[in-house]
Amino acid sequence: MSLKFHFVVGVEGTGHHMIRAVLSNHINQSDSVFEGKWHKILAEHWDCELRLKNDKKLFGLSKNTNLKKALRSAFEEYKQQNVIHLFENSSFPYEQPRATLRRPDIIEFSALMEDIQDCVEVQYLILYRNPISATYSAIRRKFTDNIYLQAKIAESNFIYIERQFSTIPKDNYRVIHFEEFLDQPEEHLRKLADWWRLDYKTVAPGLLKLRKPSGLSKVPEEDKEFLESFFNSQRIAQWEGFYNSNKL
Repeated sequence: MSLKFHFVVGVEGTGHHMIRAVLSNHINQSDSVFEGKWHKILAEHWDCELRLKNDKKLFGLSKNTNLKKALRSAFEEYKQQNVIHLFENSSFPYEQPRATLRRPDIIEFSALMEDIQDCVEVQYLILYRNPISATYSAIRRKFTDNIYLQAKIAESNFIYIERQFSTIPKDNYRVIHFEEFLDQPEEHLRKLADWWRLDYKTVAPGLLKLRKPSGLSKVPEEDKEFLESFFNSQRIAQWEGFYNSNKL
């Protein structure tokens, strides 16, 4: 049986913590690994600044042939340990410093996985949330105090995800909306468990960990007015069709 690599992707502030919370029981099972050995390998590989500092040689992993070997080695080790489910939870962008380009390259990753698909199957869960709420979530958590910068980062990555996944077969990914999940959490979790072949009885207790955010009511009026003006219908139209299709 091949490993199942469950890759959660989305603009920061779109629900990564929510998904991790509801999956927490399953993640802690002996047949599951969350952000395992592959995580650091990929995070450093996609760090443009780090690769430049190392003269384009990322600890011997700059060439995809070596990267594939490192990933295969990690996956094979987990397979020998009778692990079935691997969970990756990546926001766009990820970690510090704040930089629009610090993000996974799904096109590259998909090509890498094709060459080692004999040992691992990849399924992507794409997160979406009202862009005003997603942007202010990052401001609230003090990722930056520059609301215009954060809005531009969100816009860039909404578009980037839409463009990259337009090249990926639809059978490999599903889209889930933050607000819709919170409105009907049990229904959505059942669908996710079925698609990812998870034991629903194991993941169900995670529903008790869900906490509904305060929403836009807590956003300062000046910030809310700016974000409503920035994320107008024309701007959202750049990615809206994609995120409203192929839902879980």
